[in-house]
Amino acid sequence: MRKYLSQSLLLFLFLLFSAAFLSAGVLLGDQNVESTLDSNADGRAQAFQTTASANGVLSSLSMYVDPTSTASQIEIGLYSDAGGHPSSLLTQAVFTPQAGVWNTVSVPPAAVVSGTRYWIAVLGLGSGRPYFRDTMKGCTSEGSSSGTLAALPAAWSTGGIWSACALSGYGSTSGSGGVTISVTVAPASASLRAAGTQQFTATVTGTSNTAVTWSASGGSISSGGMYTAPTSTGTYTVKATSAADTTKSAAATVTVSAPAVAVSISPASASIITRGTQQFAATVTGTSNTAVTWSASGGSISSGGMYTAPTTTGTYTVKAISAADTTKSASATVTVAATTHSATLIWTASTSSVVGYNVYRATQSGGPYTMINTALQAGTSYADLSVQAGSTYYYVVTAVNSSGTESVNSSQVTAVVP
Repeated sequence: MRKYLSQSLLLFLFLLFSAAFLSAGVLLGDQNVESTLDSNADGRAQAFQTTASANGVLSSLSMYVDPTSTASQIEIGLYSDAGGHPSSLLTQAVFTPQAGVWNTVSVPPAAVVSGTRYWIAVLGLGSGRPYFRDTMKGCTSEGSSSGTLAALPAAWSTGGIWSACALSGYGSTSGSGGVTISVTVAPASASLRAAGTQQFTATVTGTSNTAVTWSASGGSISSGGMYTAPTSTGTYTVKATSAADTTKSAAATVTVSAPAVAVSISPASASIITRGTQQFAATVTGTSNTAVTWSASGGSISSGGMYTAPTTTGTYTVKAISAADTTKSASATVTVAATTHSATLIWTASTSSVVGYNVYRATQSGGPYTMINTALQAGTSYADLSVQAGSTYYYVVTAVNSSGTESVNSSQVTAVVP
């Protein structure tokens, strides 16, 4: 009898020591398998209050997954508290759950402070529905405002508030349990313009094979984690799957917004004579509405961008304002000179697709010619305001296409200045 008692006492001490050893490093949460069965639909997160019992750096999160759970993946995360509600996502990880046991997953380190309130959040991903345990302990839990989450949001937005408070889940300084290989993705969320890019990185722990396979629900991502957003706005998911264990992965959320509207004007500057004309063109990007409203600080401009100089010399501004976004515009400078001496060239537009024309002048027939326009001429006329009385000038014009290729010279024309 004494022998059995001694063995039982040793066994009890061993179990007590083992339980104490397993509990060491627990910083917050509930290590009990509670009595209440709870669940959320796939895409709806729920956050549970908890208070840190010690200072430390949390490096793993654990939760009990009920035997009835059918979720193919679960994301667990830790949020800070603001005014009694979840606030900012501090750390998170996605794991493939094992039903009926405690599941522990490594997470990026997060410092916690004893006596401070935090929130442990659970989100079912993929197919199936997560079932877990919780209980009422005089506090509340909160459901996410969105029911179509592809990942835990960086900033929490509250939907429903429930009396279920303590989740069967905890955070500790080191992991133990069924899940030992894990993947994290940084950043956990990103906001991009349509067709914008974002570099993602994946960290794999628990194996020497740290390679991952990248995938995206919209847009594209390279093997090195460089993501290119689609042209359509929306919320998308970037996922890194461990090459060593394809059941382990992590995901980041990308919010894609419409591209910024931008306006450019051509030519950016022009020199014309009083009452002369200059055709301007505006290009609008970032929207399907490419219309602009034209205005001028002196002279006048048509709705199609044809500018007519005033009778007074000076420097004026031509402006194109986006109709889609009136905060976006572009301006060109127009120098208007007197018409005392000038030579005006008018030519027929090229039959090819061109972006503008260059004008060349020589003081003897056949050249050599010197280009006299400061910017490509969008229209088919040019006023040479630098001629001298009693001189003869020889002109040729070339056309330039969008690749910058310049045509051969046109036929030469002669201007005799009285």
